[in-house]
Amino acid sequence: MDIQAIHANLSRYVDLSVEEVEIMLGQMEEIKVSKRDFIVQPGQLSDTFYWVMEGCTMAYVVDENGDDHVMQFAQEWWWTAELEAFIKGNTSTYHIRCMEDATLLALRKWKMEELLREHPKFEKYYRIIFQNALITHQRRIIHRISLTAEDRYERFIKNYPNLELKVPQKYIASYLGMTPEFLSKLKRKRWEKLR
Repeated sequence: MDIQAIHANLSRYVDLSVEEVEIMLGQMEEIKVSKRDFIVQPGQLSDTFYWVMEGCTMAYVVDENGDDHVMQFAQEWWWTAELEAFIKGNTSTYHIRCMEDATLLALRKWKMEELLREHPKFEKYYRIIFQNALITHQRRIIHRISLTAEDRYERFIKNYPNLELKVPQKYIASYLGMTPEFLSKLKRKRWEKLR
């Protein structure tokens, strides 16, 4: 585990010493998860917050017709969790699955509470992380109702430059709110413009 890289990432949000980073890491468990494996499934208690060190995860729900609806992709240095289950102690309502082999740092809720109680700087760090997540989700809703499909795809490529190499097109289409066939048309149109 590269403590210096982790320290640099955390320091983007709050001023922490290397020793404080080591304290945080001491509360977390490193886990290796294979591609296609689930870290969260509906009906499970989910009291863990995951920090993606390597790989990519996808959070999604499955509707009554069996269609997947993608809510989030989390790549390196992103956090993921079933937040309602994590915060309220409910069972999960959605899936979180690894889209490629992944290394995650798992932080159980009781360990997070202990960390926040004993080291107030982490309270600020997690507040910023949750605020940024809320902003991202609100922005996504606004884009979904106000931007064209083409504009949503362009923003997706800008925000997730390598994700198309890791995730099947049908999941990207779901995330963008379109069919895979329509996404293929947008990709062809974009490719023709770039030639």
